Amino acid sequence: MKVITNLSIIIYISLIINGCAAVKQIENTTKAIETCKFTLQSIEPSIKTNKAKISLSGIKGPSIDIVFDINVNVTNTIDMDLSMNKLDLTVYVDNKLVARSTTSKRLFIAVGQTEILPAKVFVEPVNATKSLVKKLKKKDVAYKVYGTFYFKIKKLEIPITIKLLDE
Repeated sequence: MKVITNLSIIIYISLIINGCAAVKQIENTTKAIETCKFTLQSIEPSIKTNKAKISLSGIKGPSIDIVFDINVNVTNTIDMDLSMNKLDLTVYVDNKLVARSTTSKRLFIAVGQTEILPAKVFVEPVNATKSLVKKLKKKDVAYKVYGTFYFKIKKLEIPITIKLLDE
């Protein structure tokens, strides 16, 4: 809903400033970008344990970091170069939301080229489920991964939300 609201505001401002032609151009560009190919190359969960730390302020217990290393391929299939400013990722494991992350890495994708966008999605231990442990033990789990890609076209940021994985 937030994406629709932001896009509506952008369109409204553009309509006031540049008229209907600019709005039609933004709409056509958005539809063109949606035809680009977005594929999840890999998703790998890992668990890292950290030892307890002793300092003057006391003892900090051991911690566990759960991370999804995700690589997304973005193929530019349109007739203009693309610039991506940000990627929001949402990861579900066995239909339970386990992590959200934003990667603010700029990515330039030339016409006809494919670029790999690596991202790390950190999971709060409270969100870790038995499902993650199952995956680490090489058992089957069902992943869903959604990505919202933010492309910069002129001075506008166009969000495109894609379902990257649903297994």
